[in-house]
Amino acid sequence: MPNKSRILFTFHGHQYIIESGDLPFEAARSGHDVFVALFWDNPIAQAYASRCQAFGIKVRHFSIDLQSLPAKDDGRGKQETPAPPPGEARIGAPVARVGRLRASLLNVSRSILSQIIPKNSPIRRIFPLPIYLKESIRAKKVARSILFSWSRPQIYFSTNFGSIIGVENHLAKFARDMGIRLFSYSTYPCCGEDIFIWRSFQQVDIGMWKNSLRADTDYINKFLAKMFPSWTREYKGKVQFAKDPIKMTAAWLHGLLYYSPWKKPYDIFDRIYVPYDFSAALLHRNDHSPERIAMLGKPSIDKVAEACADDGFVAQMQANLDFSLKGSFILFNVAPSAEHHMTDVDTHFRQFTAICDVLKRTGQKIIMSLHPLCDFMVYDRYARQYGFTVSQKYQIYYLQPFCRFVVSHWCTTNYQAALIGKKVIDVDYYNIRNEDDLSLVAPEEIHANILIIAPEDLPTAVDHLLVATEQANHDSSWYYRDYVPAAPQIVANALEFTRAKT
Repeated sequence: MPNKSRILFTFHGHQYIIESGDLPFEAARSGHDVFVALFWDNPIAQAYASRCQAFGIKVRHFSIDLQSLPAKDDGRGKQETPAPPPGEARIGAPVARVGRLRASLLNVSRSILSQIIPKNSPIRRIFPLPIYLKESIRAKKVARSILFSWSRPQIYFSTNFGSIIGVENHLAKFARDMGIRLFSYSTYPCCGEDIFIWRSFQQVDIGMWKNSLRADTDYINKFLAKMFPSWTREYKGKVQFAKDPIKMTAAWLHGLLYYSPWKKPYDIFDRIYVPYDFSAALLHRNDHSPERIAMLGKPSIDKVAEACADDGFVAQMQANLDFSLKGSFILFNVAPSAEHHMTDVDTHFRQFTAICDVLKRTGQKIIMSLHPLCDFMVYDRYARQYGFTVSQKYQIYYLQPFCRFVVSHWCTTNYQAALIGKKVIDVDYYNIRNEDDLSLVAPEEIHANILIIAPEDLPTAVDHLLVATEQANHDSSWYYRDYVPAAPQIVANALEFTRAKT
């Protein structure tokens, strides 16, 4: 294979761009032809596209090609579909008149069926099957367009996605058939089937996922569970599907379940890049072959490390957020539990304000960090009421090295703070601390610096850390001064692997 390679990256949400760090730009900087496909369209996606184009990276939006599908951003951000920027072509625009006619006929058919079939009939659960099949067909067309609208790539970089009928599923299948090498970089450090099983059952228990995932919901699920036992797992006497069983049926009909839907990341990648040692250990524990796993760091930390080791950057951040390294601040990582539909809005803000009340009483500088899903204006009103500051410009990783300690929730960012040496209070509204088998709890939470506490114990935990950190040096930028960037290592490793296999 020549030294210059063609490399494809795909993104279907803001969080995936964040986690990729500079991977596409590092590949382009190394002289390779880089292609980026975006599956959603909002100002963030457009800004990223502009950055790619300025860097000489070929980029296309495919959101219009997917516009008949339900709007989504994988739970990471608001989904919008504004008009295409002037001069930007989009391929595969639907023929509006024919599309409207088909949609009208489908709606009429569904309306008639709804009148005939009782509302509580399980048969109604099959109604979405044609829609899921249509989603998959459209996604397959987009996947084919991506591979053939540009010169066929030799390398495909993807996140460890969780869809089963999305564009990435079809792209991965095409790539395998065409001999394109597939690489995954982690967006969530806790990989592996056993943890995914635990999380899936827990998310149904707390109401985040629908109860229709359970195999005993109705005779439709019972039949599918008997026909396809590999689609289900048992945990504590309950049996559950990995995904909506009707959607899984659509994926099976389109030949996409050639891998286990429970094995995360899916067993379709040539190599999986993970950020931490425990991530690799989890994959080993779950029978991923060791030669397919590489622990080369976290691309989303590369720029953080560079910035936090720069005294000028740190001084500017201090001025913008009005804190001193001596006095520091308590970092409040706000849980997006209502935004993620893990609780109702009233419960969420009751829990949120209870934490605010405890922090207010400390008299300390409080800086709030928001998840991308959270509406800044909503939380900024609360911040002003309590005298807190919301960090809009700096994401949580930039704040962690300089805080006094962190008050958080069950979040992937906790582990990075713990590595830096910061204490983290995890306010446990889901009773994780009392799980029977803590080996199935995300290992990022099982760390000496992370305190998983009951909500009623928060005042005591905060008072304890105020005393414990009173004489501490709050500047932990030392952690990043010898940091080795992950993106160049990952790109080089993928290229070396591909050339060795060609």
